[in-house]
Amino acid sequence: MVDMVSRKSWNIFTLVFFSLVLADIIALNVFSEPGVFTADNYALHILLKPLILVSAICFLLKYLKQKQHHNWLLVAFMYSFLGDIVLLGQSINSLFFIGGLALFFLAQVAYIIYFYQSAEKLIYCNRVILGLQAAITVYAIGFYILMLPNLGNLWMPVLLYLIVIAFMGLVSLGRFGRVNYNAFFYSVIGALVFIFCSSLIGYHKFIAEIPYANIFIMLTYSLAQYLIPKGSPMFPDNHYVSGNPNVFQWFRLTVS
Repeated sequence: MVDMVSRKSWNIFTLVFFSLVLADIIALNVFSEPGVFTADNYALHILLKPLILVSAICFLLKYLKQKQHHNWLLVAFMYSFLGDIVLLGQSINSLFFIGGLALFFLAQVAYIIYFYQSAEKLIYCNRVILGLQAAITVYAIGFYILMLPNLGNLWMPVLLYLIVIAFMGLVSLGRFGRVNYNAFFYSVIGALVFIFCSSLIGYHKFIAEIPYANIFIMLTYSLAQYLIPKGSPMFPDNHYVSGNPNVFQWFRLTVS
């Protein structure tokens, strides 16, 4: 069974998680000299960045004890953790970027399995949900076309990652009406923020530099990794949905 998370436990985790995020942002922007890629220069960042997901993994290990699809959430965080470590070296060699991309590809696959097995649904027959899924698809295609002239030899790995993260967003939306309101809401927002974070990385790396990009990327990445577990079975299921609810009624119930 899954141990339910108390408000106090989640608040403590939230404090620790975002304190590490803030500390890493400060380390990267205050205590590091821009353009100087050495271990000494980035020592604090190298230490703090992995600790962010370590805190989340420790939390999941305590509360996620289900032996079925819930473990895929933990697998996604494990691959994300490894991806964070590998990407620390991307300024040294582009192979680190490819390696990190591959690990995050696997993390997105794990998220897809988790979302699908928790609802057994890819597409939900609701016009609003179908419209959002279509919007994600069109956005992913358009954004890839925008990046393509600057991708060079990376066109294939970037294409594969874009496909898998867009599909992750589609599957998270496909859970509508199959899981409780909070699980759907937090997971979808987390998935969409993850897509936005990846877009920031792609735009900054392949199209044009974004001022203070590392701050925006870190904030959106951390928020995504925080929200998806908040929609997990660690929290009580108070509002289970069955049948084909009207999406606008669902939103009224969610915010009430």
